[in-house]
Amino acid sequence: MSKTIVYTICTSSHLGQAKTMADSLTLYNPQYTVLIGLADKIDSANFTDFFQPYEILPVEQLGLGEFDHMKKKYTLLGLTCALKSFYGSYLLENREVDRLIYIDSDIYITGGFEYLEKCLDTYSIIVSPHVTSPFPDDNKRPSENVILNVGIYNGGFFALRNDDNARSFLNWWKKQMKEKCYENPAEGFFDDQIWLNLVPLYFQKVLVLDHPGYNVAYWNLHERFIEQDETGFVVNKEFPLIFFHYSGYSLSQPNQIARHQDRFVLRDFPALVMLFKLFHEKLMENRHSDFLKIKCVYRKRSPLKAFLNKVSRNLLFPDH
Repeated sequence: MSKTIVYTICTSSHLGQAKTMADSLTLYNPQYTVLIGLADKIDSANFTDFFQPYEILPVEQLGLGEFDHMKKKYTLLGLTCALKSFYGSYLLENREVDRLIYIDSDIYITGGFEYLEKCLDTYSIIVSPHVTSPFPDDNKRPSENVILNVGIYNGGFFALRNDDNARSFLNWWKKQMKEKCYENPAEGFFDDQIWLNLVPLYFQKVLVLDHPGYNVAYWNLHERFIEQDETGFVVNKEFPLIFFHYSGYSLSQPNQIARHQDRFVLRDFPALVMLFKLFHEKLMENRHSDFLKIKCVYRKRSPLKAFLNKVSRNLLFPDH
């Protein structure tokens, strides 16, 4: 039986969100192993109890010689983005795994990954396009020029088969991530994501996933209409919704689809209202609002703030 590992990467502040993603994933794909890559440190010996059966793997345990330089160079967002390739390479080399899937922590899964598994029987690398059809000509966000700046493919989800081709891709991506994982449109950079534009050109057996039920998000709602029926959530009246990507979502504005778009209003889409309500409820159950108060140890701060942050961690997960 093939073994699949799904991993995500976050700081401690988004562990509640990562658990929400993992809970939804294993509800529909219970055979998968979930690993949470932590771009942070764990202070409490009991910190991981809340997350069983998921493994939390702090970045310092990877033994990366480049990490000291990267943590000084990058913002926390840039750091977590850069680490996708390093964690992926580590897992393919050090774990028994046939299929490796990366999923951002702000994704909620509503279906099984059977179609994706079949694709990985044939393809080595799977990437997800932001859009597959033009935006309306309405001067609203996002638009084609945004996609051209941030990248054709979304870095929040990709899938790999454990073979030489996939390992070559990750090794190439790692080389770029050491120095070039930041946002600067003038240089042509947008964190880790812009580099995915080159993957179908540089590597073999690459599939651009066109299933409309995968990676639905604010950027493709113009081409993917979600409804709810007796079977669950359906996209374009034909395809099951496999997962929704809540990029740009905020607990403080639960009725806003995303802060990066102005084309759609949540209340106009009943199925989306239900999806966002479900996501909000699960985040609260997993204490996302509490975790958000934790500051990453790799963020530069004063000694007083460091002490107060340690106190907040211990209050959240006290030692016995």
